[in-house]
Amino acid sequence: MEIKKKMPLFVLFIVAVPIIVISLTVYFVNSRAMLKSSKNNMSLSTSLVSNHVNDIVENEKNEAYMLSQQKEIVDAAKTRQQEGRDEFFKNYGTGESPADLVLKKKFQRLKDHQHLSLVDSSAMIICDSDPDNVKVDLSSRKYFKEAISGRECVGDVMKSKIKGKSVIVFAAPVKDENGKVIGVIANTVYTDFFTKSLSKIKFGSTGYAYMVDSRGMMLSHPDKDKILKPVQNNVIKSVADRVKDGQNVESSVGTYKYNGSKKLSGYIVIPGVKWILAASQNMSEVNKDTRNILFINSAIGLVIALLAIFIGLKFSSNITTPLGKLLVSMDTAAEGDVTVRSDISGDDEIGKLSSGFNKMIENLSGIIDNVKSNSGSVEEQSVNLSSVSNEIASSSQNVADTIQEVAKGSESQAEDLDKINSIVNNFALEIENIVKSIQEMYKSIGNINEMSMDSNDKMKILKDSINGVSTSFKDFMNKINNLNEGIKQIDSIVDVIDNITDQTNLLALNASIEAARVGEKGKGFVVVASEIGELAEKSKESAGNIAHLIEKIYDDTKLMVKSAGDVNIELKQQIDAVGDSIEAFMGISKAVGTVDSEARLISSSASKIDDKKNQIVGRIESASSTAQQVSASAEEVSATSEEVSASTEEISSSVDKLSSTAKVMTDSVKKFTVK
Repeated sequence: MEIKKKMPLFVLFIVAVPIIVISLTVYFVNSRAMLKSSKNNMSLSTSLVSNHVNDIVENEKNEAYMLSQQKEIVDAAKTRQQEGRDEFFKNYGTGESPADLVLKKKFQRLKDHQHLSLVDSSAMIICDSDPDNVKVDLSSRKYFKEAISGRECVGDVMKSKIKGKSVIVFAAPVKDENGKVIGVIANTVYTDFFTKSLSKIKFGSTGYAYMVDSRGMMLSHPDKDKILKPVQNNVIKSVADRVKDGQNVESSVGTYKYNGSKKLSGYIVIPGVKWILAASQNMSEVNKDTRNILFINSAIGLVIALLAIFIGLKFSSNITTPLGKLLVSMDTAAEGDVTVRSDISGDDEIGKLSSGFNKMIENLSGIIDNVKSNSGSVEEQSVNLSSVSNEIASSSQNVADTIQEVAKGSESQAEDLDKINSIVNNFALEIENIVKSIQEMYKSIGNINEMSMDSNDKMKILKDSINGVSTSFKDFMNKINNLNEGIKQIDSIVDVIDNITDQTNLLALNASIEAARVGEKGKGFVVVASEIGELAEKSKESAGNIAHLIEKIYDDTKLMVKSAGDVNIELKQQIDAVGDSIEAFMGISKAVGTVDSEARLISSSASKIDDKKNQIVGRIESASSTAQQVSASAEEVSATSEEVSASTEEISSSVDKLSSTAKVMTDSVKKFTVK
């Protein structure tokens, strides 16, 4: 093969091999890095959304539970147990009863809720935030059956009987003071309330998130036609079946094929409602940037290759054309024509070769000196070759340094990921703090129960005090009976004084009035009044006997006054007992204050979690900066490759010159015998 063809091919080989190796290396490294980054991003995003949805679910459970404890709600349920349907709905279900107002006010503070309902033990809505829903039958609903048995529950996603939209119901039992279930509170929430945040989650331009329940029904999806229809992804179907069977399913991110396309998919189970949050993205998009880099590198490599071929052709043409002319002259000289002269001029090696050829022809005796001169030229070219080799070594060192920078960038990414992992662990600690705070709330609730028990003891004291009052009044009645016996002796007195008859009648009238005021316990006074009326007719009896009996009646009256004093003492005891009850309820108020304090702790922990989230964002930005370093290093590698190409071209040129010189020297030596 001619030098004119060999040189461009050789230059092309020297340039193309490093470019191809570097391009493929960058492609595979970036491809793995992008896949890993996409997996981490998908896992982190699904985890954050899962926690957000789970928090919403727990809040809705708590809303239902707190409503079930409201006094107005419990009273309405108890009234429904005692009254018939028609009688009950005269006062309830109209939107104006205390229970209706509680539900209505609570509903007005909530968003994306369909309604709040109180359901009786027969599964009929008896009070509702929307009066139009009253008397709807819910006996076919699974959540009602679970709640009426005494368990808080979350119903399956379904279409509402009232408005036909997709809803989920949080149900809590309503219990009386004896712990008996007398009704159910139903908190009906649109599923959009839980899934609307999913529309904001994007993974590139083709990626999206969707949600599936344990039955495999689609709860949310960018394609609205798929909602409340079975999921088509076999992986998610399998996960839904495992969740439905009660198995513990860990979150995962992997790849799968759907309709011939390879996709990246991740999922995580939301424990409170056993929903599966899933995400999907086309692998073609994940590798898009990597393919773009490969395309750009390939395009650059192609341009460099074409440029190398052009330069090789140019250099080879500059070398082979004068060499061809020189060869013609040499062929003539080889035939014995020493008059031939080379017309090639110039200061380069070919020009020198032409000049040397002319000198050789002019003076064959100086051939040895010419050989020595050419030997010096060979040495010079060797030095040049050594210099070029050093340049190649330096370029190689630059490549090594650049690769080291790439490695450092990768190490930095690894450290950032470790820090992200540490921050996530701190998230877990904050969640533990929240759990501890909730436990303290439970302790406070326990204190409330103890205070309530203490209040019951005080009420027993009040009951005993009332019994004492009853005893004192019994004694009071006995004294009245004694008074009655003394008055009966008046029957034996004769000759009642006529002038006090009117006064005696007046006394009988007053006694009747007092007896009527006392009520049942004053029936004895009625008898006394009757007897006094009869005595009034016999008031002519002895005034002395009357005076004696009146004195006896006076003594008995003093005894009655004493008994009234005893009654007063007992009443004071009742007042003291009531005071103690008030203190007990003050204790309950303090316990409730403790609950409020713990709630503040929970709020503080939530703030810390938000701070940790900001740190995660910072680390992700750091990872992005490292990626930029990798890109810059890649540019340095490209520049180094160009230097290697240029140095290689110089080596090729020098080698060709050395080859030509050596050939001339060899031919000259063969033609002459040296002593």
